[in-house]
Formats: sequence, structure tokens, C-alpha cells
Amino acid sequence: IPGHVIPTCDDKADLSQPTQVGSLKYFENSKVYVEWTNQHSCGDNAKANCQVVLQYMCWPGSADAPASYIGDNRALYDGVQTNGNQPATGVHEPIASYKKCQTRSRNDGLYKADQNLPNNPKAINTRQNPDGTRHGSECPEERDYYPYWHPSPWKDIAVFVDKPERCNYYRTESMNVKPKGECLCTNCQPDSDDAMVCWVNNNQGDCAKTAGCEWKMITHANYWDTTYQSMANLPPPECV
Repeated sequence: IPGHVIPTCDDKADLSQPTQVGSLKYFENSKVYVEWTNQHSCGDNAKANCQVVLQYMCWPGSADAPASYIGDNRALYDGVQTNGNQPATGVHEPIASYKKCQTRSRNDGLYKADQNLPNNPKAINTRQNPDGTRHGSECPEERDYYPYWHPSPWKDIAVFVDKPERCNYYRTESMNVKPKGECLCTNCQPDSDDAMVCWVNNNQGDCAKTAGCEWKMITHANYWDTTYQSMANLPPPECV
């Protein structure tokens, strides 16, 4: 569970170091019990529309040779840049994936209520995060809306719903089984100003109109710079 810690009974632990505050580790195939409290109403309420999404992320490669994402193998841990695959510090989104979110135009079809968004809003500006406040490397638009329409490193485990008739939608739209598109540069350095010109486009039509850009479909297998077949053919999420 990324970033999850519990209090420690070790009086010798250095509590200024996050890695020594009771980090949890699990053996493969062991059972992990998850509990949560919903901030807003869920359940038997005709006025509430509630889904809870359970996801996980794994960063391929090793701590010594982590996978890279558009030429970048960094992540943020407590505000500090670190190698992306560090078992002791948890797994987080690549810094470069946030850079894409920060550059990409906001989906203007999303409900914004009475929030005042900035001019030329990006995917970091949502109803829940209008000012684009940064929290690590998470993409606010991807965090706030599911299933997301652009590539994400998060893999789906299950969706808990109050309307079972929507289960087929969630299962078929999950990136576990459906590639997601984004606008990428066809002939430039992956993390460059030229690449950012393409990242701005949030749909295939605008991407096609931008010279040097191509709309590409991304799966969990080819999300990273190296293709990992072990991440291909993931099962759709459970829906209950």
C-alpha cells in the first residue's frame, strides 16, 4: 500500500525518517486488509451517487535499475526527489507524469459548480482543486474522475458501486483492458519543450492538427519506456 505507515514501538527509531515509522511490508500472495471511511454519504440514499475505487501501482525494474517514464525515473517522496523504485519509501507516480498533467488542457466538459478556474485551465485544475495545488505527483483530474480517459500508472482492483447496472461500464473502460490515448511528439526528445507542445492537446482531433504530434494509445504494458508483457492482459476490475 503506497505510503501507508503505522506507529512504531521501537524507541530507537529515528522518527524524522519516514522509512523508520513502522512501514508495512507484505509477502507475495498474502492477504491485505483495507479499511476506509467515506467523507460523503454513500449507501441507501436516493440523492447520493457513490463509487469507491480500489487501485494499486507497481514500478517495474529494480531499485538499482528502475524503469523510466519518458526518460525520467524519478518520483517524489515527502517532497524529495528519489529513485522511482524504492521499496523502503513506497511507489509513487513518476514526476514526468505530473508534468504532463500540468501541461495538458483541462477537460472542459467536467462539472465545475461555482468554482472559478484560471484562464486556460489544465488537468491540475478541477472542481475539487481549482487552484491547481500540487500534492506529490498525483494528477488531480485523474484522481477526481474515474475511469480516466488518459494513461495512468494506477491499475484497478475493484469498484464498489451503489448502482450495479454501471458495472459493465467500469469494467470495460478500465485501463486494465482498454488502452488510453494521449498526444505525443513523433520526433523529439521525450521530455522537451517540443514534447510539451503536443502534451497540451487532450483529444485526438486537436493532436492531429498540431505539427509533429501523434495520438498514441497506451496500455499498462507499454506505459513505461520499456514494454513489460507481465503488465499486459490484466483482468478487468471486480465490481460489487
